[in-house]
Amino acid sequence: MAISLQESDLQVLEATDEYDARELFRSGSPSWSDDDGPVEVASSVEGFYDALESARDHEDDPWTPELSVSEAADVLERPMDPSFYSRHAERGRAFAAPLTGAQPIGMTCRLTRKDAPNPDPDGLAHEVAGVLGTALEVPDDAQEALEALGSEDEDEGADEDEGADEDARDELEEFGPILIDRSAAAGDDADGAGPEAGTVVTVSMPGGDEDDEQADTTRELWTLAHWAVATADVYGTQTVHAGAFEWSRDSGRWSRVEEISDDAVVIGF
Repeated sequence: MAISLQESDLQVLEATDEYDARELFRSGSPSWSDDDGPVEVASSVEGFYDALESARDHEDDPWTPELSVSEAADVLERPMDPSFYSRHAERGRAFAAPLTGAQPIGMTCRLTRKDAPNPDPDGLAHEVAGVLGTALEVPDDAQEALEALGSEDEDEGADEDEGADEDARDELEEFGPILIDRSAAAGDDADGAGPEAGTVVTVSMPGGDEDDEQADTTRELWTLAHWAVATADVYGTQTVHAGAFEWSRDSGRWSRVEEISDDAVVIGF
């Protein structure tokens, strides 16, 4: 977390013509050698953890969890001065607990109506499948349906695109665990919430009755819930309901509610 906060401010950097992988760790950082120019250091999210695993198994100078942030950055051969990373250690720990599901109701977001984007439930569902598809056990058929949502073809008309989206949503309703419910859509309202107002995305958690599986389900539940809050400025999320709590964009806080949702995260728009 601290390394990414230094290199990308914990933002996923999209693929470019030069790099075909989404990056959480910035490229193009300066070299601290005696060379004249900066050295491009590209590392995708997957590539970073490959380096972490490789460093863990290094015989002479291995990475261990006991290292300080600056020592770890040095062992991992990060491109910046190792002392830079330790500045973010406290923030990194603060983000780590809620984003790994270890701390319920640990992350909030304050977003004004002026700053909030139009609702994008399709985009959120697609990203959830991409980020947490394996953990949520999203079937291949549902993955394909999510990829089809919002796809554009310049050679096809708007009506045909809408029909393709409808077919994709039917696939989602059949296969889950990510369901997009537009039955409650309220249409345009006085506040300009847009045509998606009232749409709900429900993401069911895998898990079973065993204690260990239930613990994993709880962590996954809160990992997704906090991710949904953290990306409200991207997808226009209005509410997030997990466990016995609901986050509201209007208040920017988690509040206890009567209805308990311990096996799904319900995201409202």
